[in-house]
Amino acid sequence: MIAVKEFRVKKAVGIELHRGRAAKAAERVQKMGLADRVEIWNEDYMESDLHEATVAYCGHSEVEEDVPYLNEQLKKGSRFVSLFLPFVGVVPSAVDYPFYLMEAPFRKTKDVSAWVSKVLSRKATVEEFYQELDTDREYRYDKRVFKRLMAQRFRL
Repeated sequence: MIAVKEFRVKKAVGIELHRGRAAKAAERVQKMGLADRVEIWNEDYMESDLHEATVAYCGHSEVEEDVPYLNEQLKKGSRFVSLFLPFVGVVPSAVDYPFYLMEAPFRKTKDVSAWVSKVLSRKATVEEFYQELDTDREYRYDKRVFKRLMAQRFRL
């Protein structure tokens, strides 16, 4: 819904494994009059065929398989919107915190300083990034995952 309303995409697909949340999202799409432009699929996105998706949205933290899977599944120019953080090492095309827009194929960087600065929308260090994670309960919970992914992708 956000992709269609705020980013003006023609068609967006939302994938939600939890049946109740998927039903609620589909109901909201109907109420907003967006059913002709937004689809909600009740399934596991890692088992979904995303080849025709123009926009996908993710509201959970990254797992290791996300980047390679989505890079394979999404066609060139497809947009991927994440909540809270972009994928580690993937440079977002646009930032409207807490949303990050990334385009397929994902533009990756090995420059941790450039990535952190883009994520925080200001020049910042890795330590400042970790301090920012500490200010949010969800970030704190996932800090171990972020640190591991950053160590792997940036060779920290």
